[in-house]
Amino acid sequence: MELKSSNKNIRIVGCAGIVAGAAMVATSQESFVHTFGMGILAGGLVFLVLPFFRTTWRK
Repeated sequence: MELKSSNKNIRIVGCAGIVAGAAMVATSQESFVHTFGMGILAGGLVFLVLPFFRTTWRK
């Protein structure tokens, strides 16, 4: 699957990161796995919001 817009690709990666991070946090019982899941969740949020800042900086 190839998308023409890099913003859509970044949003897909962000959504996948949020889902993966939330799943790891929900299923983890060890503190390391919980922290790792929070890192993935935070990274997913960054990638989800990143296209909004890219379009703002281009103007």
